[in-house]
Amino acid sequence: CGSAPGDDDDSAPGDDDDSAPGDDDDSASGDDDDSSAGDDDDSAAGDDDDSAASEEFAVEAPQIDCGSEPDPLPPEGVIVDLAGPDAIQVMHFNFQTGCCPQSEILASLDSVNSTITVTYNLWDDLCDCMCGLDAMFSLTGIPVGSWTLELPGGVNREFVIE
Repeated sequence: CGSAPGDDDDSAPGDDDDSAPGDDDDSASGDDDDSSAGDDDDSAAGDDDDSAASEEFAVEAPQIDCGSEPDPLPPEGVIVDLAGPDAIQVMHFNFQTGCCPQSEILASLDSVNSTITVTYNLWDDLCDCMCGLDAMFSLTGIPVGSWTLELPGGVNREFVIE
């Protein structure tokens, strides 16, 4: 007639055969003792209800400057370094000639094709000089995976975020 603790027919807290909220032996949705994906009390990565989402993709500290002026100018070059768990530092040397232009660096992330495409916008290059332009910037909020960085002029670099 009754429900004794340890029986398979009860739901007493602490009993292994129930799923009462607060019970250590279950993984009921909304229960504080579990960490199942989709549960409101956890912060499991990839869970729709948690706040463990990664940083938003962004271009940080962008700058385009005149590089050194050796004669002749060195060839175009790119250095890509990991700068954190979801970030890279990019240095693109001698990508174009000019002098003191206004500039902006834009980037877009295509997670389907695992590419990041960078665009340099230059305008008002009114100075009376000529030098190789260098671009330096960080990209943050990059998801885990293998990526191709596509820079202006058809320059590509592969890198991995683990």
